[in-house]
Amino acid sequence: MRNLKLVAVSVTVALAFGAAGCSSSPNGSSAAATGGSSSGQTAGPVTLTMGAWTYDTPKIQDNLKEFSAVEAQKTPAKTVNVDLSDADFSIYNEFIATRFSAGKGLDVFYGSDQWLSQWAAAGWAVPVEQYYPQLKDYTADLSKSAVNALTYKGQLYGLPYYADAMYFVYNKKLLDAAGISGPPTTWDQVTQDSTSIKQKGLTDTPIEIGLAAGSWLDEVLYAMVYSNGGQMFDQNLKPVFGTSSGPFYDAVQWLAAALKNNLMPQSVLGLDAVDIETAFLAGTVAFAIIPGYMFSDLNDPSVSKIAGSADIALMPGSTHGTDAYTRLVLMGKGALENQATRDAAWDLVQFLGGKSTINGVTGYNIPKSWAVDNGLGFAATPLWNDPQVVAKFSKMVDVNTMKQQQQLAETKQGIQAPWYSEWISYVEQNIQNAIQGQASTASVLQGIQQYWLTLQSQYQ
Repeated sequence: MRNLKLVAVSVTVALAFGAAGCSSSPNGSSAAATGGSSSGQTAGPVTLTMGAWTYDTPKIQDNLKEFSAVEAQKTPAKTVNVDLSDADFSIYNEFIATRFSAGKGLDVFYGSDQWLSQWAAAGWAVPVEQYYPQLKDYTADLSKSAVNALTYKGQLYGLPYYADAMYFVYNKKLLDAAGISGPPTTWDQVTQDSTSIKQKGLTDTPIEIGLAAGSWLDEVLYAMVYSNGGQMFDQNLKPVFGTSSGPFYDAVQWLAAALKNNLMPQSVLGLDAVDIETAFLAGTVAFAIIPGYMFSDLNDPSVSKIAGSADIALMPGSTHGTDAYTRLVLMGKGALENQATRDAAWDLVQFLGGKSTINGVTGYNIPKSWAVDNGLGFAATPLWNDPQVVAKFSKMVDVNTMKQQQQLAETKQGIQAPWYSEWISYVEQNIQNAIQGQASTASVLQGIQQYWLTLQSQYQ
């Protein structure tokens, strides 16, 4: 997300509310308890430890205050304290590993799909479904990709507070100036259109795709593979991507050619999605791949020089598939200390990622507030029927195209393996050798495949 930089931040927030506690939500509404007013009895107090990354920390704090107020108004009333610690997303996996390895586990914590298998295998995240089977009731509302992201060895581990996909964005102003009638539908056409735009002197950088090793390169690679119907692993976690042909090979070859032919600047090798968004908003880029949460800026004249000209198209390719990613709310092993802590942790997981009752309204209140206030995507499909959500996204891009692309989005194959995060780091560190022509694409992909098999054998 926008402020995910390389500096770690740690903050502790203690939230304690009695039966009469009340707070304001990000929308200014007061919290009301599910099931009516308090009888005056108080259960607790319970103190939960929670981990999160440093994206809009004030909003997270507001959400936790809202949670404490809701718990305080239940019957019987519950006094719940939440101690929040956070770290930058770029080092978040290490932050979690350090906490749990040092015996300072967490009761509830944010997670991302690419880390769940690692944390579950280590016992740091616990299968919520095992303790609260009603969690399965949520699957009817959630996108298929989100359910896959929440599942490890057949059990659900939490709920999504945010879910999104990678999108192909284009600058209509540059296309119109080049006499191009609409966005490209294949990667070959992206090359042709970019060449035409460059030759006409409209911009020197018609394509920008962030290729820096980090939190977005894996999403870009999967999006390009899926756009042409590619598969990475089978159901037994065996690599099935070709090393000398096929969608993965073609994607790397296309990136290499775009760089070699100066359709993309060399600088993209050190740029991530945030950098790409900045360049796109400046009006110098015709085509880019960015995560959906950035849409809120595309046509905002206060930050975008191409307001009114930015839009999305289906990912170019034969199938137009793309990569889906999910950010999770998980229960940590610390919550199993006793029944009261475990129940409070389940309440918090459900409050942040599932349904809650706030100000007399029951629904996906917290995911909705992230969508309406911050423009974040969501996994709860009923929110597409919410007028406020639709109004928010309609101001950003074409909603029909967005919904269509989401339906074609797939979870990253391979994330079910506990060694996935280690493997994808290796991929990101080595794929640039092929993109820059320092090694053949076939040899790099062979090495990537072999590294997967090596890791797999170590876990068996």
